[in-house]
Amino acid sequence: MTDAATPITERNAVATGELLSTVERLLGERADELARQGRSLRSLGDLGELAARMVAVLPSVHPYDTAIGPFYDTGGLSQWLGVSRQALADRVRRGTLLACRTGTFSTRCSSSGAPARYAPGSSTSSAS
Repeated sequence: MTDAATPITERNAVATGELLSTVERLLGERADELARQGRSLRSLGDLGELAARMVAVLPSVHPYDTAIGPFYDTGGLSQWLGVSRQALADRVRRGTLLACRTGTFSTRCSSSGAPARYAPGSSTSSAS
């Protein structure tokens, strides 16, 4: 356990270790479930892509976090939801995803409080 006087880099290192231990345990449980079905983790797809999707659910850091909730970048949110940037734009148009302008970034947040931020004109994903 760490206290407020512990440097943030040390607290982050400890938290990273705790998070990795938990992820390893949960991933092991999922692997066991798959094995009972005669499948493996590799049957779920590219392991690098799976890891990227897992990390994509972690919010980025933004000054508005405390006021309205965590922010996610558009690439991360599109990976997490498995949809293209165009699909996110469509959700904004339909009102199921909130878009907020902040400086040079456009910020999107879902009605559940999960925003995404991207630089205008950035490339789009081919995922659909």
